[in-house]
Amino acid sequence: MSAPHMLARDVSTLVLLPGMDGTGELFAPLLKELPAWLETRVVRYPSRPMGYPELLAVVKSALPTDKPYCLLAESFSGPLGIQIAAQAASHLKKLVLCCTFAKNPRPTLATLNPLLPFVPLSAMPLSLLGRILMGGHFDPQLQSMLIKAMAQVPSDALRARLRSVLEVDTTSCLPHISVPTLYVQAASDQVVPKQAGVLLLAHKPDVELVRLAGPHFLLQTNPSSAARMLEQFLLGTKTKPLSA
Repeated sequence: MSAPHMLARDVSTLVLLPGMDGTGELFAPLLKELPAWLETRVVRYPSRPMGYPELLAVVKSALPTDKPYCLLAESFSGPLGIQIAAQAASHLKKLVLCCTFAKNPRPTLATLNPLLPFVPLSAMPLSLLGRILMGGHFDPQLQSMLIKAMAQVPSDALRARLRSVLEVDTTSCLPHISVPTLYVQAASDQVVPKQAGVLLLAHKPDVELVRLAGPHFLLQTNPSSAARMLEQFLLGTKTKPLSA
């Protein structure tokens, strides 16, 4: 299917920034559901220890320089998407923030920052992590994908990313975003609380918020509804919840 005529002149490329694993492999369920006319580009993060400042440079180097695009930032990558949009990146036309945050979504965990060097992340029970990320939508195939993705992330790299989340605050960037912005919230998210969306809207009231049924792994457990919602946003039609 070819892109609608109006879209061919606007946005037909979607750049995706991954969650904490940084591999981009967990976008697979969503990519299968996106319309054929939409070109996609998944950014993958290096496996060495890097915080948000270093990763911002990685993202910038991966962005299209010759075509308009929409940027989708999932979970961990939200602060990166916010900063890119606030800096008025060339050719960026729209921004989608999915199950994410502008600042540390769990402030009480900031006290754990000094303990991160001593946390045995390699012994993290991925079975429990999968249950938290998928909630009541647990799927063995997705669990296998998660295990495979996390196996590619060294402990020191994961530790650096966790530290970045605990320290980040990009709320001051939000008022400087001029492109249309969609915030997608998972109704049953056990990782990023609803307050993260409230905070974002407080700093940028014109953000469009859509809530879809599903857990933090929204793009993985409800890819069909997410893909239809993204298509609506890219086409400039009114986005709305597509599942109860």
